[in-house]
Amino acid sequence: MVKLDKKKTLRGLRTCGILLFASLMRCISLYVFTVPNKFAPGGVTGLASILYNLPTHIPVGVTIVLLNIPLLVLAFFKMNKTFALQSLAVIVLLSFGVELFGKISAVPQYGIEQNADKMLAALFGGAFTGISLALTFKVNASSGGTDIVGALIQKRYSATNVAWFILMFDLAIAVLGGVLLRDFEPVMYSFVSLFVSSKVSEAITNGFTTAVTFTVITKKAPELGRRIISEIHRGVTAIKSVGLYTGEERTVLQCVVRKRQVSDFHRILKETDKDAFAFAMPATEVLGQGFTQVLNTSVKRGNGGGDADS
Repeated sequence: MVKLDKKKTLRGLRTCGILLFASLMRCISLYVFTVPNKFAPGGVTGLASILYNLPTHIPVGVTIVLLNIPLLVLAFFKMNKTFALQSLAVIVLLSFGVELFGKISAVPQYGIEQNADKMLAALFGGAFTGISLALTFKVNASSGGTDIVGALIQKRYSATNVAWFILMFDLAIAVLGGVLLRDFEPVMYSFVSLFVSSKVSEAITNGFTTAVTFTVITKKAPELGRRIISEIHRGVTAIKSVGLYTGEERTVLQCVVRKRQVSDFHRILKETDKDAFAFAMPATEVLGQGFTQVLNTSVKRGNGGGDADS
């Protein structure tokens, strides 16, 4: 029991640390790069940037909190309560952090100088936002805005392409910023920032360890399988099959290899059965022995992508 409590405490501390770091990344993106350059890269933070740069000069932190309150209430009652509470923590930290940065003269704002490179601001702003998005998603939270809207839509209409909906909404906010601020140059940089944030978030979420899944139809399955296991130390799954056109029985081999092992796999395949039919598919995230550690112990490992030398 003590051991379980210790693990639970450590997980809680880890989650708090991730949420704090993710909020810091979003604060830097918003205060240092987005607001001073009048970018509006979608979501509530984009609207907050627009309202701040209008003559109304509404504080960014205030806008973020006020616009997210109804969304958080919906998330609390319609979705997982942990998701809503952790998202609330991120939003509060983000709002407080942005306002705190404004009080600290040591925190710079890139873009207030006349000769500042706005492309750099868009790239770095998008990168910091992407890091924040990926980290919050990893621990079942969000930074509010369209993230919560997308999650609610996905829960209600699972077949809906939420990613496209969020993208269209974010692009609309970017264009709205250009209309209200009467300056369309920041709109183009906002598009760049949106693209970078999505790519960075995707890379972190899916993982940087890439692999390739090979499916091979061969008459020499035993020999080919033995060579794959012994030479590149990867597990192989054999599946019996029948060709509907020829009516002949074949064996289908499936194997997941790391990207650096692809050339060795090609060599073995060519040397063993040059008449084999094979195709490959990218695998951006692989869970199991020899790849990413499986966190859920209830998931049983198969032998298709196991690593014999792990």
